[in-house]
Amino acid sequence: MSSLRLLMLLVMFVLILAGLPAPAQVATCTNPPRGMVAWWGGDNTTTDFFGISNGLTSSPVSFATGEVGSAFSFDGLQYTYLQVPDTAELESMTTAITVDAWVKAASSPGTFRYILAKGASANAASYALYTGSGGGMAFYVSNGTTFVVSPAAPPTLWDGNWHHVAGTFDGSTVHLIVDGSEIGSGSATPPNFSIAYNLPLTNDGFLGDFDPGQSGPFTFAGQVDELQVFSRVLSATEIQAIYNAGTRGECKDFQDLRVSTTANPAFSRAFEWSIQKSVDTTMIRKLFGTATFNYTVKVLEAGYSDSAWSLTGNIMVTNPNPGVAITGVNITDGVNNGGACSVSGGTNITLPAGGSITLSYNCKYGSAPALYSGSHTATASWDKMQNFTPNGLASGAANFGFGSGGAGNPTAFNQNITVTDTFTDLFGSKTTTLGTLTGSASPQAGRTFNYSRSVLVPLLGCWSHLNTASITQTGQSSSQTVTACGLF
Repeated sequence: MSSLRLLMLLVMFVLILAGLPAPAQVATCTNPPRGMVAWWGGDNTTTDFFGISNGLTSSPVSFATGEVGSAFSFDGLQYTYLQVPDTAELESMTTAITVDAWVKAASSPGTFRYILAKGASANAASYALYTGSGGGMAFYVSNGTTFVVSPAAPPTLWDGNWHHVAGTFDGSTVHLIVDGSEIGSGSATPPNFSIAYNLPLTNDGFLGDFDPGQSGPFTFAGQVDELQVFSRVLSATEIQAIYNAGTRGECKDFQDLRVSTTANPAFSRAFEWSIQKSVDTTMIRKLFGTATFNYTVKVLEAGYSDSAWSLTGNIMVTNPNPGVAITGVNITDGVNNGGACSVSGGTNITLPAGGSITLSYNCKYGSAPALYSGSHTATASWDKMQNFTPNGLASGAANFGFGSGGAGNPTAFNQNITVTDTFTDLFGSKTTTLGTLTGSASPQAGRTFNYSRSVLVPLLGCWSHLNTASITQTGQSSSQTVTACGLF
């Protein structure tokens, strides 16, 4: 192929690439604010994201295309609502709350039509998001006798497009925010105002209606998506972030933490020994020359004793979520064979997005383990509602066995011993090594040493000699004294 033809092909390839569209950018969701206690996403299900405040229906609920995925579609007719049985989570707010949702209708659904109502008295819910007296949008809270309504958005809100609405109460003022902008400047509540529950008609919650047993109509006609309740007041920045996310929505695919652990058993094993020395005779009498004594030293393993059982290792906890930290994590651990365990620094941990932490632990045993084999389990716990994970627990385990080998398992003491013999005669003391032994759990070790010592016999009287066999490592010893005597 000529150089000119190759150059032409390269030019054509570059031109083709230049005409291709740029790769599409992957839309990413925004992290939901913390403090949420309920989240009805409308994703073709009536269940709460947390599985606590689940909606029940008296007739099938319809779904339509939402701002984020699918949404609830209410037709405004009787019995097309969700009823949420009373839960503590929906009553955990008295002086701070946020309720937000995406809403849509082609025209005003009418006056006093409810998107969310919690409980019911004769004239109000504990808190509610509804169309108000003007057929637009408002939020109110009630102390059981008085309810305070936020400034209202006009009916022009209902223009066939999706709009984000958020109602808040901070203990003194009720606010309404639409598409990231506040309507008015809030409605002040009387002093010491707090949301009341245990209302006389019902304490259940309703999506798309007020208490259905009351004359209305209060049913909502339109679509509702991503309806959420928070136990705190979201900041303007947080509300703006939800609105800005638009169709990208708030992230829902968070994963539980992952936990793994290592297990390193250790204990001490002290070998025990006995030593006994004998001689064939303790006295020899003769005319002169030397006298020979024959010695026997028996060294036997007497068993062993175990102590100081412990288990140490590391616990690794990993946050697999690349975009959000998991907060308030506590790590505990335990073994199934009698030890008492503690984790170093395992309280109120924040695991950064995509990060991990390694903690050390120590398990101690006051006596011999119930079983020499066992399993160590580490558990991470956190608030799944605050962190939007499927569960609030994750565990990892590692098996171990005492005496299965490895460094420190066990650490042996006096397993290898040296046997010596010290003989004292007219010229002083001399120590020699008889040999060595190595202890064994089974079979037990033992050894017999046979040897002779010759000493001078005095012409007159007697000479005595001390002969001592010892175990160097334990200090145990056994002695024999022999005497050589002359005839006179």
